[in-house]
Amino acid sequence: MPYSSRADTIFKCPAYVTSFNDLPPEVHGMVASHLDSYDLSHCVLVSKSWRASFHRYLWRHVVIMVDESDDFDPKLLKLLKANREHVHSLTLSAGYGDVLHSFMELMPPSSNPHLVFPNLYSAEISCEFGESTDQTMVQFLELTGAKWKRLVLNDTSESRYGIDFGPQSMKVLARHAEFLKVFRWSSETGSSDGLVEQLLCSASNLRELSVVGHYRSSGGWLDARKIVEMEWVCLDLEVFQCRIRNIPRPDITRDIGDDPTVVYIEEGTLQESLDLQRQVYTKLAKLTKLRELKLGLVIEVCAPEYQLGDKTCEKQFDCLAMTLDSGLDLLKGLKELRVVGLEDMEVYVEGEREQAWFKEHWPNAKIELGEYFHDQYLD
Repeated sequence: MPYSSRADTIFKCPAYVTSFNDLPPEVHGMVASHLDSYDLSHCVLVSKSWRASFHRYLWRHVVIMVDESDDFDPKLLKLLKANREHVHSLTLSAGYGDVLHSFMELMPPSSNPHLVFPNLYSAEISCEFGESTDQTMVQFLELTGAKWKRLVLNDTSESRYGIDFGPQSMKVLARHAEFLKVFRWSSETGSSDGLVEQLLCSASNLRELSVVGHYRSSGGWLDARKIVEMEWVCLDLEVFQCRIRNIPRPDITRDIGDDPTVVYIEEGTLQESLDLQRQVYTKLAKLTKLRELKLGLVIEVCAPEYQLGDKTCEKQFDCLAMTLDSGLDLLKGLKELRVVGLEDMEVYVEGEREQAWFKEHWPNAKIELGEYFHDQYLD
């Protein structure tokens, strides 16, 4: 009879067969992390023990999508409140109306709002923020007893006010800055005055910063002169999307539409322009882990007969030139770049020197320029 160790005997013995319920909770969590909500909803129906294992994971990532903002299912909200301690991420989306305002109206009043969702750290909201105010955002941000790590806010249409980050909501968000990893804010009209600067200077763990306002709005962009005075701490950024403006561009001498250049460009000498641009490039050069650098904004005009003229006048003329003469070579250390968004900006990247530079230093990056002025990408 061949030698058989005791370990082999134990392995073959039916009495020592391990079931799923015998596995530690950490393994249950690993399995649950690979299942979607449909699979998890079936797992909780298998048995009482499986329900005990998988129930909390079923409510970990909650997605609520409604056609209209006031069309919430009362049963769903009741279940959400009953399982609030399990909720880690929350997605709210409405085809019409202000889903954030409606959601907050249905939340139970509490002397300690942190008890509503004690473990919530991620939220994504897509709707028309027509009714939400600074105080609405404050109330939402204070729902969690954890720290915000991910916040995505998408205003789906141009409303009168849009979603604003007023002084109170900015103050609340500041308490979470060192934990925040992803912040995306997109609004047709709302103001983000001071928000981008605050995050760049306080959110040391930030990996993605995307703040985009309408091309005519006062929010969603950085003042180049203020950048010079700032001390950025989020040096591990992988995605940066925000317009940088108020740069003098005396190198632009052509008429813009039916108007002379002076109507659209910032006042300043060529040397002032070059000095300021190089200071901005120096700041961006510190973000050596960037995969996406998006400084432009696609201008969308609905009426076909006015598209070209409107886009010409609404382009960014007070932006970085992205040329070697303006200091582009300072960005040669950004080796991880895959996307460089320069849509509808007055940039001169089609020169032979610039194209050769891109091929040498950013060989894997796609340079996006916008479909109307350049209907091809630079290779």
